[in-house]
Amino acid sequence: MQLNPVYLYPNSLDVILDLDPDVRGVNQVMYQRDLKIQKGIKNKIRIQFKNSDQKRITIDPDSIYVFSMFDPNNQMLLIEKQLTVLDDGTFANRGIAELTLTESDTMDLPVDDYQFAIKYMDPA
Repeated sequence: MQLNPVYLYPNSLDVILDLDPDVRGVNQVMYQRDLKIQKGIKNKIRIQFKNSDQKRITIDPDSIYVFSMFDPNNQMLLIEKQLTVLDDGTFANRGIAELTLTESDTMDLPVDDYQFAIKYMDPA
């Protein structure tokens, strides 16, 4: 009997937060892999926030980040969900937030390529 080790990696995405007004795009992201969302199942996407030097940054647990998905052909907003901030101050969770798309969020979407954005909402 042959044993094959299988590793299950989380669906993850790196987001560059350019919050420092003095530093302008030191390291721009050249290639970013496509975000794959499976239709009809619960999708959990782990989002890692980094600064322009590709280093993890601490994000405030009370901050609000929103994921928005658009149809590029019709210019329509399809999904808008708030991210759950998992940053608890430890190095392992520094700058990490999670997006959960339920089955009902993706059930009516046709198979296509979509555009998305992650935006910071001012809590004040």
